[in-house]
Amino acid sequence: MPILHFITNLDRELLLAINGSRTPVFDWLMPILSDFNKVAPALAILIAWRLWKGNNYERIMWIGVVAAVLIGDMLCARILKPLVARPRPFIVTDGIHLYKKGEWLLTTPGVRAHLAASMSWPSCHAVNAWTAAGFILRYSRVWGIFLATIALGISYSRVYLGVHYPLDVICGGIIGILWGWLAAASLRRTFSADKDIVGTSKPHQA
Repeated sequence: MPILHFITNLDRELLLAINGSRTPVFDWLMPILSDFNKVAPALAILIAWRLWKGNNYERIMWIGVVAAVLIGDMLCARILKPLVARPRPFIVTDGIHLYKKGEWLLTTPGVRAHLAASMSWPSCHAVNAWTAAGFILRYSRVWGIFLATIALGISYSRVYLGVHYPLDVICGGIIGILWGWLAAASLRRTFSADKDIVGTSKPHQA
């Protein structure tokens, strides 16, 4: 189909443009944003701090967002990726600047032959990050915007590092936001919360 061919080509061209726009700062920052082992300790400290200092509604929020992210990650990795089975860009495309095991590689047929195949759509990093942002936005605008900013950086990093197409992270972001928002709405209904986590009561209907 012409439209599908156009979208695929545009997706590839955007990947090459973003991946090829290298700067020393981004070469340092993007791997950090994409590395869960480096981001997780900071997130764990943040959540532990808010569980300790926050009110009951905020505690519900942080426990709920962890559960939502874990479920979203499982759905992404075990259902969506195998269902679509789109290969990662560095498997099928030459000229990709790929960050692998602490070093940068430029994909060529010879390099690609030694890379393990894996699936690309959607980006589970994007699904997880935007699930958190979408969930938290249902509770708190301040925390939601903070997490959305991080999610944006994580999503961009996946393309910059050559491991995802832009459409992978865009679709992952949409899935994450919708799932996070739905999970948060369901949790709020379950607990019948009538108070925002910052302590401002919602107006009661007359």
